[in-house]
Amino acid sequence: MKDLLPVLLGSDANVYGMARSFYMEYGVTSLAIGKGALAATANSKLVKMAVVEPNLEDDAVFVRSLTDFAKAHTGKTLVLVSCGDNYTGLMARARAALEPYYKFACPTPELVAELDTKEFFYQACERHGLSYPRTFGCTNENYKTVELPFPFPCIIKASNSVAYWNCKFPHKKKVFVAYNKEEFDAITAAIYSSSYQDNLVLQEYIPGDDNCMRVLNCYSGLDHKVKLMALGRPLLEEQTPEGIGNYAAIMNVRDDELMEKMKAFLEDVGWEGFSNFDMKYDARDGKYKLFEMNPRPACMTANPAVPSRRRCRRGKSTGIGSNAIGNCWRMSGWRGRIGISDIKANKITPACEPMAVQFTCWGDFFAIFNYCCSVSRLICLSKSELIRWVRLNTSYSAKAFCCACAWLICPLSGRISYRRNARNSLMLAANCSMVKVFSRSIKSSM
Repeated sequence: MKDLLPVLLGSDANVYGMARSFYMEYGVTSLAIGKGALAATANSKLVKMAVVEPNLEDDAVFVRSLTDFAKAHTGKTLVLVSCGDNYTGLMARARAALEPYYKFACPTPELVAELDTKEFFYQACERHGLSYPRTFGCTNENYKTVELPFPFPCIIKASNSVAYWNCKFPHKKKVFVAYNKEEFDAITAAIYSSSYQDNLVLQEYIPGDDNCMRVLNCYSGLDHKVKLMALGRPLLEEQTPEGIGNYAAIMNVRDDELMEKMKAFLEDVGWEGFSNFDMKYDARDGKYKLFEMNPRPACMTANPAVPSRRRCRRGKSTGIGSNAIGNCWRMSGWRGRIGISDIKANKITPACEPMAVQFTCWGDFFAIFNYCCSVSRLICLSKSELIRWVRLNTSYSAKAFCCACAWLICPLSGRISYRRNARNSLMLAANCSMVKVFSRSIKSSM
């Protein structure tokens, strides 16, 4: 695919992750179009900002910017990928104007508007028998007098994520937790003092720490059939105010029953393109409670332990029933060492169930610290091996910090020991596989 040119909408860490995946799979550099240039993609050789248009969220400006870009890159197969909720809505509304120039998959604007708004998403969950937390809502008219139908603590978040992203007010967070009525009143008053005037979602708090969360990433083809699913168990979340709920480290897991339900949901509603679900396991009733659906791929910016696709080859997917989809890909072998001791090709069998851990560029330091100190898994790293691994597999901006971390951690015990398990291996997870399935689907429509 020498003429392939990925065009990514946005400039955040999600764009970097998608660009890295395209590069690892096809060896191509992506171009990005966004309303601003953010730090996550500022110094990368894998993606370049081609267009910066502050008014890109205006439909007419969006269409003009993308058509002008396409006309300047004739002779290339332009594959358009949205890396943000707002861009997916813009793509959906401009579908007829963009289809002559780009190859892409996205749902209808009506479906995006419905499922990207939490209240309507929960109504869809109700219709399809999916569990979600007890939920209530308030508006800018009744938030001062609203009575919660469940006890505190209470989760407070915006129903319209796009509008909330664009608003500003002091001490803004992505998600708030109110432990009593006084905190609830202060939080809601602060939110409605901003430009955000849409509804708020009020939810019961589901007990449990970060690793009770689950994140599911899916890709549905142009025929509205699910082609790939990747289920992850977060090990650590970001702790910045506007990053709460974003994952710093994820381990892939498998739950056939859950994934079958979500597959049926996506195909029933006729979804097309990428989708991302956040949910939490509720130990009180043994059910997964869905929080939201995002009409885009999740933010996965680094796949450790596999710096190049040449290091490994992929076998068949685990599958679900008779469908060729799975939450992870079975590895049939490794080629060469990857800076992690005692992992060799003869220890990885085609029948193994691989484990993947993904790190985001902003969470590298916290994720590596957490991964090395408190998550007992499969590797034994010396100080030099850890530093080499960090240099190979983390974002440039975090390398110095992580290497300093390695010097601080390792003297505590000399070596960081984990349970060895010959049937497990670090692997290239979700993103590259999704990019390949996505590209094949687009190519089949050409």
